[in-house]
Amino acid sequence: MRLTLILLISVLILNSLSAQEKKFSLSGQLTDTSYWNGKAILQYKDQSQKNRFDTVVIQKDSFQFVGSVPILSRAILYIQSNREKESSISNRTYSCYFILENEDITLKINSSRNFIVSGSKLNEVHLEFLSGYRAKVKEYNGLELTQQLKAFTDSFIRINPQSAYSLLLFGEKVGQAKQVESLREEFDVFSAEFKNSPIGIEIQNKLEKISNVTIGKQAPQFSLPDLKGNTVQLSDYKGKYLFLHFWASWCIPCREENSYLVNTYKDKNNDKLVFLGISVDDVKKDLEKAIQKDKITWQQLATFKGFDQPIMHDFGIRGVPRNFLIDPTGKIIAMDLRGPDLIEKLKGLVK
Repeated sequence: MRLTLILLISVLILNSLSAQEKKFSLSGQLTDTSYWNGKAILQYKDQSQKNRFDTVVIQKDSFQFVGSVPILSRAILYIQSNREKESSISNRTYSCYFILENEDITLKINSSRNFIVSGSKLNEVHLEFLSGYRAKVKEYNGLELTQQLKAFTDSFIRINPQSAYSLLLFGEKVGQAKQVESLREEFDVFSAEFKNSPIGIEIQNKLEKISNVTIGKQAPQFSLPDLKGNTVQLSDYKGKYLFLHFWASWCIPCREENSYLVNTYKDKNNDKLVFLGISVDDVKKDLEKAIQKDKITWQQLATFKGFDQPIMHDFGIRGVPRNFLIDPTGKIIAMDLRGPDLIEKLKGLVK
């Protein structure tokens, strides 16, 4: 009995190690001689869900990558010519987009739009999805297109919960979400294996963050410099209403929203309401020009690190504009107000 138990444990350990060590092998062949002996750069997400860039030298017309992904990953393969001094378009870097999984995969590449992936069933699923997606793009436009693409993606996930590609799509959906709503119920259709995978764990972490930044919850604490270098914290506004506006100089909807905010701010005669801008700009001069052009007079905070800063992660900011109305106790009482809704909500506080 004891020997049987030991053998069983040994098998489980070996199986576990085997699963952990599962890798992909990506072999490629180029037909365009302009890129022979150049470089191939593979971008994908590794087991920790972080972007990884692997580089190899193309041996005449062939190259190979070996690595590991968490079930699957979107991948971009950049092909660089070794003729760096030549300016011909045919010798510039081009890229191929596909799905990478832990299998033996081959690529036969004629160009960025003409390449064949073999050995990956998930890439076949990806191509099937793209076919339907592109059909919607051709048939619809504007708001109707947005609605059709969302419905098509949701339907694909719902019909194919056993596919890791659906898990990838759902993870991307969660990444763009502003509120949890029915996302937890939608996530429950996936298997325990998928839920406990690196992708599944990342989805659960994102859902947790989204649920923590919603109406009725306390706003995350932050500490950021303003344009003069002074440190500003959320706790500085205790006892006041705070309108927190995330934006950028390059964001057209943000700039349009600024016109509403400027007019509302002019009418403000209540010291208990404070406006505070938080920029995702990378360049200080761009932000300063936008502030001057839009006639913004309220305080602005910026680290000039784009979206790669703690406050963006804490508030779940993956795109702009976003805004949050925070009450005197630090609780979020409204979010993502737009146009007339934004004005009406603030009007009740500015008088």
